[in-house]
Amino acid sequence: MGKRRRPEGEGGGQAPAEAGGVFSHAFEVTDVRDHAETPQAAYADLAPLLSRYAEVALGKARGELVVYDPYYCAGSVVKRLGSLGFARVVNANRDFYEDVAQGRVPAHDVLVTNPPYSEGHMERLVRHCAASGKPWCALMPNFVVNKGYFRAAVEQGGEACRFLVPATQYGYDTPAFLLEPGAGGRRTSPFPTFWYLCFPGGRTAELAAWHAALKGGANKRARVCAAEDLPTSVRPGGANNAPREKRPNPAKRRKLKAKARGETIK
Repeated sequence: MGKRRRPEGEGGGQAPAEAGGVFSHAFEVTDVRDHAETPQAAYADLAPLLSRYAEVALGKARGELVVYDPYYCAGSVVKRLGSLGFARVVNANRDFYEDVAQGRVPAHDVLVTNPPYSEGHMERLVRHCAASGKPWCALMPNFVVNKGYFRAAVEQGGEACRFLVPATQYGYDTPAFLLEPGAGGRRTSPFPTFWYLCFPGGRTAELAAWHAALKGGANKRARVCAAEDLPTSVRPGGANNAPREKRPNPAKRRKLKAKARGETIK
């Protein structure tokens, strides 16, 4: 599940450009299944950690923390994080990779995103984050834990990342402009997903210890753990986390791509 790309200025969240009655994006959509909005519950689980980081590392209030989400879907991240008190969220209908190449990535305190899962996007994101030296939180499938590019990023950062694992698997929202008439908008990822947390300067371990000591239920809805402590239910290769969604056949994939472009295939 995921979105795609933005910078320049805070807020944003504008809808993709409308063309011929359908929405379009400022970048190529290689797999329309990548378009799925991050649920409010996922942001709510992450919010205490972001707020704590803002306070102890930057001396900022929650509403002052500049959060950058480079991947754009339909812009709901601005509203959903805003409802949790994060007033400075950067997310727009832009090509993230072009912005990186042109040096136009906006100033930010922390990158928070749910990247597209297809076409090597997660690897490109992780490599960018490792090279940036900035804090980042990415909502990604469990199998990324064992990927060479993720391990290389951890080594480059010089400290271990942690994982914020929800008690209940997240569901993802298909944007309205991609829904078939009468279709429901909620679906789950075919893989267990959780937040990958990487805060340089030893902050990741500090935040993990702080979160474990929380009272009031925040650490019961989701808990921070190291790779070796991942629950069996979400550990790569563990029980009950095999993919549950079959890849559409070629004809179906062509129709999905055509729908995203505003075309009709009979």
